[in-house]
Amino acid sequence: MARATKSCLLVVDDHEIVRMGMRALLSKEPQYELLEASSAEEAVNLYDKRQPDIIIMDLMMPGMGGLKGVQHLRAKNSRLPILIISMLDDPIHVGHAIRAGAHGYVTKARAASELSKALKALSEGQPYFSNDLAFVGNNEYSDDARNLIRELSKREFEIFQRLVKGVGIKEIATDLHCSPKTVSNHRLNVLRKLEVNSVAELTRVAIRAGLLVP
Repeated sequence: MARATKSCLLVVDDHEIVRMGMRALLSKEPQYELLEASSAEEAVNLYDKRQPDIIIMDLMMPGMGGLKGVQHLRAKNSRLPILIISMLDDPIHVGHAIRAGAHGYVTKARAASELSKALKALSEGQPYFSNDLAFVGNNEYSDDARNLIRELSKREFEIFQRLVKGVGIKEIATDLHCSPKTVSNHRLNVLRKLEVNSVAELTRVAIRAGLLVP
């Protein structure tokens, strides 16, 4: 029987002790092959050589930094799943990471308990946000909004990200290399899954979930 192909993960963090911790956590996940980089610049170069399946990226690093790193990697592959793992848990940094193109965000405090779940979600094309993230205004509906967003497919989440930033259907279609009709169909699915009727209401969901700062 042929062995299942492993998914290649690239862990990007400037602290060796953090990368050691990630190695220890991921040693329990035999389905993954692990690569490491100590900067966003190194990650971008390594991506060209190895084409990893998922990126795990810190935000605060010398040089380019995590946000620019996310943008550069997404420019190379617009469908590349990128998971942010950071000490920062405030909605401003979470929102910036999502707008840069990240599909998930886990705090380092929750990495030990939630990393496996986050990787599984991203590998299945779904976003993931850890349970301890700070939300805008501590709104009591934040958990509900986040859980609804988790039900979006990867492509739906990409369109959701752009819609709440005010990007139009035609521009989204050009950006994602698909037809406006396809984007419109996904838009309807996003509205249905998030239980809203307009892009304005989508924006409020994003704010309640801590993904967008008003």
